[in-house]
Amino acid sequence: MRKLLNLIAIVLVLGPPQVTAQENPAALVIRLQGDVELRRGQAQAVPATVGARLLPGDEIIPAAGARAFLITRTGASQQVTQATTIGEPTGAGNPDMFDRAMRTLALAASADARTAGGRQGMIRPIPGEPALVAPRNSLLVTGTRPTFSWTAVEGATAYIVQLRDVDAAGVRPMRVQVGNVTEWTLPDTIAELTPGNEYAWTVAPTTGRPTGEQHFRVLDRTGRLELEGYIEQVTDMGLDPEGDGLFLTAMILRDMNLFYDAAAAIDKVEASGDMSADLYLLKGEILNQLGRGEEATAAFDEADTSADPVPVSSNAVDGSGHMYLLTYWQALPGQEADYDTFIREHELPYYAELVKRAPLVSYRFLAMGVGSGEFSHISISEFENWDAADDDVDPGVLSEVCQAAFAMTCEQHRAQYPPGAQMRRLVRREALLSVR
Repeated sequence: MRKLLNLIAIVLVLGPPQVTAQENPAALVIRLQGDVELRRGQAQAVPATVGARLLPGDEIIPAAGARAFLITRTGASQQVTQATTIGEPTGAGNPDMFDRAMRTLALAASADARTAGGRQGMIRPIPGEPALVAPRNSLLVTGTRPTFSWTAVEGATAYIVQLRDVDAAGVRPMRVQVGNVTEWTLPDTIAELTPGNEYAWTVAPTTGRPTGEQHFRVLDRTGRLELEGYIEQVTDMGLDPEGDGLFLTAMILRDMNLFYDAAAAIDKVEASGDMSADLYLLKGEILNQLGRGEEATAAFDEADTSADPVPVSSNAVDGSGHMYLLTYWQALPGQEADYDTFIREHELPYYAELVKRAPLVSYRFLAMGVGSGEFSHISISEFENWDAADDDVDPGVLSEVCQAAFAMTCEQHRAQYPPGAQMRRLVRREALLSVR
């Protein structure tokens, strides 16, 4: 079951409602061990997530034996093992590391991360041909003995990898038959690649033609020293770059455009505990850069479903009186007309059916007519009261809604039509109550 309040933001329209008011948080959660909860103001405590932004007054509540690792705005690391109210940070540390993390998260949240990779760089297998999986898209690799991977071709018994040094004029390409595998690492019997040089590679089944080339570049020595220096800064903070400091390692790798290493680090972060919507957005943006479109979409969906709830003070909610959820959107440049069409043809029919079947009184979508500001559209969802917005919605009801509105399942609709999140970005969300 899902709460109706969250479904208003994430079903069909696919807009990640991460909290955007936290532009200057006091701290970030960088690792969790065990069950840890976060309470904002007088709202109900919710599970904490890696990447969560903490404001002064927020309370971190670890269960017995659990702990949360934080980095404060001043760059100090902090370990929380008992209920703690976040205050203005005072301890000295490495503020540049905190700023780097905030900048990296903001990059994924402010850009339209869902299309950041560019559709030309997506991995698209063609029957009868191998598709080059990695490395690709002219991205950087850190090692001088990279691993090459591709998709299998039916009936192939062996493959030939061709690798050429684009920056070495007059050097013949290297060709190696590697057997019936889809992954191959440059062995010690072959000279390592030159740091800083660009390479192009392709693969062909022994009975077929090679696929088109993909390019990549090896991180140069200056970049290697820069990376080592940043990782040393994590160690100097008393953190293990592969343990409690792994979140910061991932931020460093993404900030240096080392997407392959950043993807591996994010996977390890995710394996260690739940991630925030911001981190799932970052994961999706990274996967898009790697050309892994389906996995990126899955990460963006996780961003939608793991988004922070709208914090409303329990002192202001008495369970009666209509409640209005206002969501402010900004259409992306050049997408204004397409977004208006998306609203008319997809969002309005969907919510018209949802009103008939769920405790939703009304739904309106407004576009800016006169004036200018930080948003171009507002969606307004009206509920009978706060309790109605917090009701569970049966998945069968959502299926009925999509069938009535589009004559197809919700999954089929998402697969067939571009999501609204490709045309807009979230500005903020607000919950308002009727004055009684």
